[in-house]
Amino acid sequence: PHTMSASVPSSHPHHRLDASANQAPNPAQSSSFPTGQHPIAPPQHTPGNPSSAAPGGHSGSSNLPKSVQNLLLENKQLKVNFDVLKKQYDKLREYHEVQLAQWRTSILEKAKEFENLRVASSTSAETLQEITQRYYEELEMRKQLEMRLDQLERTEHVNRQLRQELKGLQREREEENVRMQRDSASKSMILEQRLQRLQQKHDELVSEKTHWSHMDKEIDTLRASLDEARVRCQQLDEENVSLRRGVDSSLQERDNLILNLKRDKTTFEVKSQSLQTELQSRDRKIVSLEKAQHEMSTDCDKE
Repeated sequence: PHTMSASVPSSHPHHRLDASANQAPNPAQSSSFPTGQHPIAPPQHTPGNPSSAAPGGHSGSSNLPKSVQNLLLENKQLKVNFDVLKKQYDKLREYHEVQLAQWRTSILEKAKEFENLRVASSTSAETLQEITQRYYEELEMRKQLEMRLDQLERTEHVNRQLRQELKGLQREREEENVRMQRDSASKSMILEQRLQRLQQKHDELVSEKTHWSHMDKEIDTLRASLDEARVRCQQLDEENVSLRRGVDSSLQERDNLILNLKRDKTTFEVKSQSLQTELQSRDRKIVSLEKAQHEMSTDCDKE
C-alpha cells in the first residue's frame, strides 16, 4: 500500500506532475509533466498505523481486523488521490486548450508572413537582401529569447528556494513568538527584518517573472505544431477514461505519454535543425545568384 503526493509547478511552459510512494517508493510510478499549474498535494497517511485505523474513535470499525481497517483506509485515500488527479487533469486540459489557440494563431501568422516574404523575394535582389537580413534578425531574436528563457528558469528556481525559505522563517517566527513571548523582543525584531528583506526579494523576482512571461509564451508556441497538440489532447482524453480503473494503471499510462512528448520534442528539434540547414543552403544559393547577376550586369555594360 502506498499514498501519492502530486504537484504541478506554475512557472514553466512544460507542466510537471510528480508522484511518489510515501512508504514504499517505486521508481516506475514516478513521472513528470510540463509545468504551468499550481502545486496540489493530497493528504497522506501512513499505512499500517494502528492509531489511524479508527478515526474519531468509532467502535464499529475497531472490531475489524487491522488488515481490513488498513484496507479501508487505503481505499479512502485512493479515492481522495483519484479526485486530486482528476482536478489536475482538468487544469492540464484547460491549459492545453489555451495553448492550442495560441499555437493556431501563431502558425497562421507565421504562414502568412512566410508567404509574403516568398512573394517579395521573387521581385528583386534588394527584396531578397531584406528578407535575408530579416531572417538573421529573427534568428538572433530567437537566440535572445532562448537566453531569456534560461534566465527565467534560473530565476524561477531561486524563487522557489526563497519561497521555501520564507515559509520556514514564518514557521520559525510563530514558534519563537509562542515560546519566547516574554523576553524575545530583540530576536523577534531581527526575524521580522529578515522576513521583510526576503519578502522584498521575492516581490522583485515575481515582477521579473511577470516581465518575461510573454517571452516564455512565444517560445512555447515554437515547440510543437497544432496537429501534435490535438493528438496529445486526444491521448489525454483516453487516459482520463483509463485513469478511473485504477491509480497504478493511470501512472503507467502517464509515463507512456511523457515518453511520447519527449519523442515529439526530439522530432521537432531534428526538423528544426533540418530547416536551418535548408535555409543556410538557400542563403548560399542566393549569394551565388547575386554574384551571377552581378557578372551578367557587368557583361551587359561591357557590350
